[in-house]
Amino acid sequence: MLSLKSFSSPFSKLIIVYLFWLSSWIFAGSLFEVYFFGLGLSIQEIVGTSFFWSIGSLLLAPFFKKIQSKRFMLLGIAIAFLAVASLYFIKTKEIAFAYRLLLSLTHFFFWIPFNITFYEFRKENNATLAALYYSAGPLLMFVLPGLSGVIAANLGYESLYGLAMLSYVITFILAFKFFKNKDYSYSFSESIRSLSGLKTLIFLEGLSPRIIVSVLLETMLLKYATMPADFGMFTSLTTLSSIIAALIIARISDVKKRRREFIIASAVALGLAAIFTGFTSGITQFFIGFSIINFIKTIFFPLPLALVVDNSKSLVNSMLGREILLNFGAIISSFIAFVLLSYFDISFVLILNGIVLLLYPLAFELKKRKLAKI
Repeated sequence: MLSLKSFSSPFSKLIIVYLFWLSSWIFAGSLFEVYFFGLGLSIQEIVGTSFFWSIGSLLLAPFFKKIQSKRFMLLGIAIAFLAVASLYFIKTKEIAFAYRLLLSLTHFFFWIPFNITFYEFRKENNATLAALYYSAGPLLMFVLPGLSGVIAANLGYESLYGLAMLSYVITFILAFKFFKNKDYSYSFSESIRSLSGLKTLIFLEGLSPRIIVSVLLETMLLKYATMPADFGMFTSLTTLSSIIAALIIARISDVKKRRREFIIASAVALGLAAIFTGFTSGITQFFIGFSIINFIKTIFFPLPLALVVDNSKSLVNSMLGREILLNFGAIISSFIAFVLLSYFDISFVLILNGIVLLLYPLAFELKKRKLAKI
């Protein structure tokens, strides 16, 4: 049970900042595809922007030796604010690439220290707060994209991006007030070596499932919805399945004991769902496929991350290495998708990524002997 005391703990304050960060992120980015499609970017170019979305960690990590948790997270929030400010003030299609490049820097400055801090707290804190963390994404994604679409349709994108900027300011203030700085030293080379048995799995996670759920589905939606209200409402409604999945997982007590079975089954199911969605030919079928993918991704994505945490000897090196390998896989996948879209429809690219994802269980079985905990 949550109590007032629960919300005064450092862990609860971290969750509060996360909720504001996520809300800001959704307001700023949930209509990215439809906004820039309206400004003249093609589907191929929109997919191409995802290359810049993934490059930040690879550019920054080799040049630092220490992560300063509070300072880095504040810098990450400030960079995200600048990214959405660029959308507010510069209304050209070319700004899409700069926007996603700026956001890629937050993978290093915000997400790495956040994940380190979260999993340090998670070991000894309220399980209900942890459940709130994992369910927050689906709940906010169920409400905010639809709301964003209504705001953009009735008040304009400037109002939406102004709201996102305000939300980031609140996030910054809360992070400044709540967090204490903590320094973590790391080695770039050791961060990669520390992921023995996991490197291929993390790379594949970035190569296929991440690009499916973060890029291809949202972009493929442009075939059916090109107005902000329609786009946002469609995205919100398909997230209902994610909420159902989160509730189911919360009631299954032996996920950790049966992690291998859950990882293999959810990876296969996610790959097959992507293939099915790629073959859909109408909005109803696409809605079903989109919803199924949202359901399965809610089950799948926490599991590989939990593997990293459980097999980690240094949480700092492991989180850094994970971010680098995830983004390296996403960069390669984005480039391949961009090239393929010169010759094929986005449906083909989604199907191909679904087929690639079916290799994940095979890679897991080959690598599991190197893992201390599965």
